[in-house]
Amino acid sequence: MHYMELGGAESALLGLLQSVDPSRVDVDVFIYDHRGELMKYIPTDKVRVLPEMKEYKMIERPFMECVKAGQFGVALGRWLAGQTVDKSSIPEGKHGLAVVAEDEKVVGVITDGDVRRAMQRDRNRFFEMKVGEIMNSAPKTIQYTDRLSKAEKIMQDYKIYALIVVDEVGKVKGVIDSISCL
Repeated sequence: MHYMELGGAESALLGLLQSVDPSRVDVDVFIYDHRGELMKYIPTDKVRVLPEMKEYKMIERPFMECVKAGQFGVALGRWLAGQTVDKSSIPEGKHGLAVVAEDEKVVGVITDGDVRRAMQRDRNRFFEMKVGEIMNSAPKTIQYTDRLSKAEKIMQDYKIYALIVVDEVGKVKGVIDSISCL
């Protein structure tokens, strides 16, 4: 359960928990975010309410709220999930790419591959990782005045599918991918 606001699922859960016989069963209840009008009605004499986990508490929060709360793993996971949910809007072979910028200048990129490798490498602490531990801090860029043929060659030479487009002082102007070069 995400939280205990007024609602049908929450009320049904309370009815179920009220009927529990603690002499026959042990029940643990996991609620992502301990908030809502119905939270106080959970029969704690019959069931155990598990503690909140900050990662789960952020599951339904807006993307920028996750970022501001320092939950970069949750934010990135949500962003990447959004990149793959609607397959019809993503061209075949295109992958997720997040540009990490500071003062409008590129300091790194995170691809879906970077996220997968980080999850495999550090499964137990993935949601605690900082963006800097996952990102590539030396991404390939291209000037916005360069030709498409140069972008295509860089992507082929480095076997990458996207480049960050920057201006003459290194400020981010956009992203170009291999599909755009066709």
